[in-house]
Amino acid sequence: MSDDAKHTIYIQNLNHKVCSSLTQSLSLSLRLRTYTTSSSSRKIIRQIKDPELKAELKKTFEKFGKILQITSCCVFHLRGQAWITYDTVEQAAEAMKTMNEKEIFGRQVRIQYAKNKSDIIAKRDGTYKPRKKRVITNDDDDDDDGENKRRRVEEGEDERSTSKPRPLKPMPQNQILIAEDLPSDCTKELLQSLFKGFVGLEDIRLIASKNVAFIEFQNEAFASVALKNRNNHRISETHLLFLNYAKK
Repeated sequence: MSDDAKHTIYIQNLNHKVCSSLTQSLSLSLRLRTYTTSSSSRKIIRQIKDPELKAELKKTFEKFGKILQITSCCVFHLRGQAWITYDTVEQAAEAMKTMNEKEIFGRQVRIQYAKNKSDIIAKRDGTYKPRKKRVITNDDDDDDDGENKRRRVEEGEDERSTSKPRPLKPMPQNQILIAEDLPSDCTKELLQSLFKGFVGLEDIRLIASKNVAFIEFQNEAFASVALKNRNNHRISETHLLFLNYAKK
């Protein structure tokens, strides 16, 4: 077993959508598996809810050992990911070895060990330390004069200027891209027009109140193509499109 073996496995590329029929039973086992319906049946695409995802993950992975915890979230930028904590590292290793690159919910998943020890294991072995809450701070200096700041932005001297290209910050690849510092009048229709020509586009979510959008693709390769071609793309007289991989 490798030195970085842990009790928790990290699953990526989980499918968060299912195709179902209005005439189909609402049984979870049917909704998450391949089925056939008559040609007259109407099919709909729906999101997998978090409780459903956890239930199916437990059913799929509990055969490898005692599961202590399953963590998943259907929030947009965390979709397609899950963490499963086993009672022993041997159980986690067997699950990863058996299920890595196997198809779950109609999509091939990638599994690796989690980077950090889970809290539930840390509490059990006495190494638990409360995690520091992430504090979001203002990028602007508190003592910076507002008028000078505004002038630098208008003249293109500030690193947060929306009209000058920005270097791409190193981030782990993700099938979801984040667009930041969007203009206040940006619309979902505008973003759709920018990305509709790229293969693998699945969803676009605009959070207008924060001038942020998440653009999701079927896999990291498709997302990388869009990132390469659309980052720093001009979308208005005052704004470029600033893209990067969303945090996992």
